[in-house]
Amino acid sequence: MTELPGAIFDAAAPRPRRGEVPAGTGKSVLRPAIVLLLLMTALTGIIYPLVITGIAQVLFPAQAGGSVITRGGKP
Repeated sequence: MTELPGAIFDAAAPRPRRGEVPAGTGKSVLRPAIVLLLLMTALTGIIYPLVITGIAQVLFPAQAGGSVITRGGKP
């Protein structure tokens, strides 16, 4: 059986305890997650609805403005 040159040293390398998170991991993951959350919230909650509403008003000007339901000529 052929042994890899660095295998013994790699296996003996110090590792964090089970369940322990290495230092700095939280900040490196948390900041991009918050930025992505804010970006996607703005995109899907503000920008996309405004774009779709604008397209609807251009393509269907009479229908996009809404309508009042009447019964017997009265709203």
